[in-house]
Amino acid sequence: MDDAGDATIRVGTTECRLIPDGEAEYPAAELFRDVPREALRAAGIADTAMMAYTPLLIRCGGMLILADAGTGPELAGEWGVPAGRAVEALASAGVAPGEIDMVVISHAHPDHVGGLSVASGEERVPTFPHARVVISRREWDFWSGPEGLAYDEGDAEVVRTRLGPVRDAGLLQIVQPGGEIAPGIRTLAAPGHTPGHMAVLIDSGGERAVYIGDALLHPVTVRHPEWTAEYDHDPVLTEATRRVLMRLAAAEGRRWIPYHFGTGRVETAGGGHRYLPD
Repeated sequence: MDDAGDATIRVGTTECRLIPDGEAEYPAAELFRDVPREALRAAGIADTAMMAYTPLLIRCGGMLILADAGTGPELAGEWGVPAGRAVEALASAGVAPGEIDMVVISHAHPDHVGGLSVASGEERVPTFPHARVVISRREWDFWSGPEGLAYDEGDAEVVRTRLGPVRDAGLLQIVQPGGEIAPGIRTLAAPGHTPGHMAVLIDSGGERAVYIGDALLHPVTVRHPEWTAEYDHDPVLTEATRRVLMRLAAAEGRRWIPYHFGTGRVETAGGGHRYLPD
């Protein structure tokens, strides 16, 4: 795989482009739940960390697929963070919202689905008017039902307001993870961070990559998969999923594409794994 500039990753004949939506600062205590400060300092972790928001644009088989939709300018404004710029970043890549054929949602946290719809008068309309929006059955059922409301009412409300217009337009596609959604593009169940979190496997021309979404939030968690965050719904399952994804990436030589930190590769080291950033 050869990069064509900092933002482009080639996986065989498939072109993937990082779409910078923005960033936000997070307290380390939230990113690394119950990890002693001394351990964080020994790992080079400061009291706060800047987290990038980076959807992925995939060109394959004549299709334009976006993995995650970013924060959206409205939420970014509410939060007071420099984010919500995915549509602008797509324009810089020469892509208009109407050209996107599919949006694959790794999970329904606000920084991934906030950009799915926009206000239009007194209504909301899909940001990507011709795109099927793919989400796992478990993720949709969780956030659209009483479980999600009880777990986090604010996040559940974002799902309803941002995905509701997509559903009403007949563009929502609810899937069971594991199937092919486009030539060489498959979803993979990767639960823990949220109940229905999915990864995206990319295979083309004998080369491979995996978009991991939020399965891992920081590169140090490759070395410490047990360091889970307050945002991880099920810490035990989060750690188990991380180990599965890392074994997969190391064994198959898959390029590692996270949402919140830089691309790279994972390799087996000392009974665990280490991260080799690009």
